[in-house]
Amino acid sequence: YHAGGGYSDSSVVRFLRDGEELARYEPGEEFFLEGLTLVGDEIYVLTWKENRVIVLDAETLLFKRALDLSGEGWGIAWDETSQLLWVSDGSSRLRAFDRSMERREDEDIFVRLPDGSELSEINELELIDGRLWANVWKSDMLVAISVDTGAVESVLDVSALVPENVEHGEVTNGIARDCGSAATRPAAPRFRDPVPTRPCGSRRSSSSSNGDHSVTMR
Repeated sequence: YHAGGGYSDSSVVRFLRDGEELARYEPGEEFFLEGLTLVGDEIYVLTWKENRVIVLDAETLLFKRALDLSGEGWGIAWDETSQLLWVSDGSSRLRAFDRSMERREDEDIFVRLPDGSELSEINELELIDGRLWANVWKSDMLVAISVDTGAVESVLDVSALVPENVEHGEVTNGIARDCGSAATRPAAPRFRDPVPTRPCGSRRSSSSSNGDHSVTMR
């Protein structure tokens, strides 16, 4: 799955690994699509400033419903264990929602560095092995965040994955989990080589946000 574009050309695309397109959803020019995540047999797609979460059928990408969202939407990740959706908005706060997008404010966490200071500009989110991995906007840093405390437990510098000829406005943005690896890529259109992590199971999903966004399944 891939979501991306701006107000004039946002779309969600389901495609095979060889690039063959299987389904497409286009919301219209009034929506700027952001992060997306797989929740059961549905795809939840954030909008940037439109206060909506668009829910699509995961196979056909047909529109199913729209849910209200307060504030901006950047990245989103589904936690099957806690049955929570985590949403970032560019601040240090990760907001918790249930799958009907009702707020679970008591579950919110603030992302903090080891020295106790808050880390803002949290962008893309992906749940991997019980931790939230996140892009930090305008940086080449990935951080692993405890869902219990918000503490940053690991940091990855992925600057080596960025080519020398990156165009102005492109940033390291988006996390995709493949079996045996986590991968990141800058906003449109180039995919990067994976950053090795621990092996995963037979099926994983991932989302990315703020510009171009992707979900991979194995």
